[in-house]
Amino acid sequence: MLEDFALTDQVADLERVLFAHPAGSVGLGEEQSYLRALTPEARAPLLKAAPEYLEAAFDQLRKDYGSIRDYLRQELQLTDDRVARIRAHLLEDGARE
Repeated sequence: MLEDFALTDQVADLERVLFAHPAGSVGLGEEQSYLRALTPEARAPLLKAAPEYLEAAFDQLRKDYGSIRDYLRQELQLTDDRVARIRAHLLEDGARE
């Protein structure tokens, strides 16, 4: 999974996708205006799909909630059925947590 996450940098130019369009057109509204104020060089680490970033996020979720599944249930209030439907929509067959 972390390897797939790292591929993001090879297949998506997030700088272009997020900042070559008017504010709000791709989900970056006023709440993210601070990102637009940064130079592309300053934004680069924030947009990087570094596996260690994702692993740190997962570690924090496990620390705070016990598991990623418990985070989804408690914080996001997602049912197991809803999580299964999201996974089916986003993942290829055979993909696991």
